Amino acid sequence: MGLWSPDDEAINGLRATLGLSVSFVSKLMIREPVLLSDYLMLVSRPYYWLLNPIFNVGLRPILDKAVRSIVIKKAQGNNRPAAEVIRVSSAPLHCETSDPFVPIPASLNKKIVDQANSSAGGAASTFRKLLAAPSFAAGLEHLGSQISGNELVHTSYFDHGPILDLLSMHIVWSQNNPFWFQYNEQYDRELAEWLVQFKKQVGADDNFLKLPTETAPASLQLFTPPSEKSVEPVVEKANKLKPRRRSQSAAA
Repeated sequence: MGLWSPDDEAINGLRATLGLSVSFVSKLMIREPVLLSDYLMLVSRPYYWLLNPIFNVGLRPILDKAVRSIVIKKAQGNNRPAAEVIRVSSAPLHCETSDPFVPIPASLNKKIVDQANSSAGGAASTFRKLLAAPSFAAGLEHLGSQISGNELVHTSYFDHGPILDLLSMHIVWSQNNPFWFQYNEQYDRELAEWLVQFKKQVGADDNFLKLPTETAPASLQLFTPPSEKSVEPVVEKANKLKPRRRSQSAAA
């Protein structure tokens, strides 16, 4: 089952690196004389007029592309020199579109984003202490001890009950339990409908992909498979056999 948010920082950050068009190598330009030292550069201006087109048109694009490629690979975390990231998908499989599966419900996504924003609001003091740290290494160490992970959507999925409910319903459904929609902390029809939509989208079997009507909400109960009817043992009373008396002549 795929759980992802449209506001996931890791997915959006990687996608942003694909279209990165920042220039890291500036053009060679002649400055207007402002300082006294600038006037000494006037002697070399004829050389600048000659070198400007050669550098700006010929060398600069090559150098800029090489530097940008190095920066992008470092930002992507790709340590495979021969590999190149050409597309970022929300699903761990090859597909024609970048987002083949539906994201989490909008109401649940809003709760996760709001909680992340609320947690990130308290990180301002942490960054202030980072700037006031005596060394950059000490500041990073303090920052790592203060950041909990709740400040990002990407690392706070499982801090929310509805996400755990989706996982519970998914596990119970995989066990062919027709009452899978009841295995959540509080019955939420939107979550159950999202799971049904997701299952149908990935081509799952339609077994038990049915929800109760809204007029008859489900109540949590454990599913027990139908068992065979118990047969009560029948106890028959055996007739007591009386000992047969033998005659004295036979006994003799």
